[in-house]
Amino acid sequence: MHWASTHRGVASRFRLIESHWTFFVGYGGVLAALSAGLRFWDLFVLRAACFGVINSALQLAELRMRPSRS
Repeated sequence: MHWASTHRGVASRFRLIESHWTFFVGYGGVLAALSAGLRFWDLFVLRAACFGVINSALQLAELRMRPSRS
């Protein structure tokens, strides 16, 4: 969706993926491997738990970086 809105052609998309393949493998590789072995609802719960942990960590980091009110 993002690439379509930035008017990237197919050749440009392939060049981007080929030059940054480690990012794309790391980004989707774990989820693809898990989806091959887990049922839909098991994967759904696992993803929801992971996103909850990540979201909580990001909120905590934001609170710690916020300047204190004195």
